[in-house]
Amino acid sequence: MNRGHEGTDIFYGNKNKSQFIDYLAEATTKLKIKIFAYCVMDTHYHLVLENSDGKMSEFMKRLNGHYGSYYRMVSGGKGYVFQERFKSTLIDRDAYLLQSIAYLLRNPVRAGIVSNAKDYTWSSIEAYYSNSTNSSHDIVDAEFVNELFESKEQLMAAIHTNGARELPVKKTRYGNYAGTLIRRILSRG
Repeated sequence: MNRGHEGTDIFYGNKNKSQFIDYLAEATTKLKIKIFAYCVMDTHYHLVLENSDGKMSEFMKRLNGHYGSYYRMVSGGKGYVFQERFKSTLIDRDAYLLQSIAYLLRNPVRAGIVSNAKDYTWSSIEAYYSNSTNSSHDIVDAEFVNELFESKEQLMAAIHTNGARELPVKKTRYGNYAGTLIRRILSRG
């Protein structure tokens, strides 16, 4: 995830959110990063992705750099667009992945923007269990997510229950981590 410098609304308006999603699609295609979920809010964005090729830093640099240039071109000003380097959390296994996706998709509900996550336009929620022709949904590996949740009803139930809970993220000397495996690694010394 990343947010606007000093909490600035850097994704205000539909055009800016749409442009960000276009840059997300471009970076995903170019660097072969799998996206499982996304949500673009006015001040920040969240992604759940797979860093199988170890190109996440390059991916994020490209995404933030392209959007930052675009934002400065249309909004003016100077200096940083994003608050800092992106934040990331390593996800241990499918149970935490399910919870992370549900948490991300519930973000607009927690923020009070919509009362139901399915009503938020700027997330990947419509890509799952759908025949949507919206090209912004093509960037999401919906088939993988559909298999994880098994049905649209299970996805919506997870968003309602698991998405309402804070993620079980632990801060370690290796970075943020959602899972249990790290305890075994750290206990070995």
